[in-house]
Amino acid sequence: MNNNYYIGVGRRKEATARVYLKEGTGKAEIRTRNGKGKKALVKKIQAEMAELKKSINNLSETLSNQKGEKKPAEQALEVVKFELEEKVIELKKQLKQVEKRKKSAKELKDYFYMEPSLCEDIYQPLKLFSKEKDYDLLIRVQGSGFHSQAEAIRLGVAKAWLKVFPEHKTTLKSFSLLTQDTRRVERKKIGSKKSRKGKRFHKR
Repeated sequence: MNNNYYIGVGRRKEATARVYLKEGTGKAEIRTRNGKGKKALVKKIQAEMAELKKSINNLSETLSNQKGEKKPAEQALEVVKFELEEKVIELKKQLKQVEKRKKSAKELKDYFYMEPSLCEDIYQPLKLFSKEKDYDLLIRVQGSGFHSQAEAIRLGVAKAWLKVFPEHKTTLKSFSLLTQDTRRVERKKIGSKKSRKGKRFHKR
């Protein structure tokens, strides 16, 4: 338990869901984590900026050593400076997008708008004990598709509920809500289009 939250982690295929369960009024929010974080993004573009600065220093040295006409080197220096400015602008835009992505949180129905039935599957561990309106859910999901994410969230909800009431383990197990589905997509084979689909045979 962390800050009155009961945490449960669920996985399905490549989807991982961290569920925070807390007493409330039945609200559910989802926050996705897609793409690189802010620190990794800053490090990447700072490295690019350092490389560009090195090239600017090299060009400035060539300008100082060059005699006579300096027009070609000056043009190259301006191009590099322009690229550096563009990189800085891209960095600012990407940082704003990352900050918006972290702050934005969708409701469960808005996130699974294509298949609202997945919301009922997620609430299944709470519906067994008719407690779906007594607890709030804060969910962080990453990877895979909607169905895999929904199953991962359901497993996370069941594990978090188990921390609240450990005596409900037998009932959750009887409804197979604590068992992780270990099935994966079969790998593609060499010489075939898919895992089982082969190339079409042409007689002539």
